[in-house]
Amino acid sequence: MRVSDLIVTLEDETGLGNLVLSPAVDARYRAALHAGPLVVATGRVQRRAGVVNVQVATVVSGAVYSVDDADAKEASPCVGATS
Repeated sequence: MRVSDLIVTLEDETGLGNLVLSPAVDARYRAALHAGPLVVATGRVQRRAGVVNVQVATVVSGAVYSVDDADAKEASPCVGATS
């Protein structure tokens, strides 16, 4: 981890974890990070002293579906950043 890295802290029922983004990864995937309530991040997992960090390699906005009131069968995913 470098001083210029972006740290995103995540919390669930099992505890805390961090996404660690280098400046280059942050710049490349910034739109996907802010696109919606769900993101999918891939990278190398590091566990040290009870802390879980993911050194992020890629980020994609998660599939967020909007359902038309007239036809619940029709749903379209929002498109996020691609590599």
